[in-house]
Amino acid sequence: MREIKFRAWNVKYKEMWDVNGLSWVIDKHYDEPERDVSSMIQSITSGNRASENPANNVILMQYTSLSDKNGTDIYDGDIVEYIDGEFSFKAVIKWAGWNWYMEGIDVNDNFNFEDTLPQEIEVIGNIYENPELVK
Repeated sequence: MREIKFRAWNVKYKEMWDVNGLSWVIDKHYDEPERDVSSMIQSITSGNRASENPANNVILMQYTSLSDKNGTDIYDGDIVEYIDGEFSFKAVIKWAGWNWYMEGIDVNDNFNFEDTLPQEIEVIGNIYENPELVK
């Protein structure tokens, strides 16, 4: 069974939060497929901190249920380095609505993430704390 957990980038304070709890607001527009799930979050708790009405203050990132070669949990928005022999590239982890994939940074291609062996991937940052790695 896959573990469901999240972390959140706090835009206001420019810091990453490990999410301990989420409170959701569902309204009559919840079935709109283009609606961002972050807009339905009423509050997020992280340790002894809380962010009320965080829709404009946080970006929620889901855990992929996989870890890298060092045991680091891999989340949506993480920047990873893939190394398999002489072939290597950097990529951003993304969700396509049905599966996780790696969007190449230094190669113009996407790769299936869930078929990748953990010993071939290392988390080197994320798109919020390390935007320079994406450029």
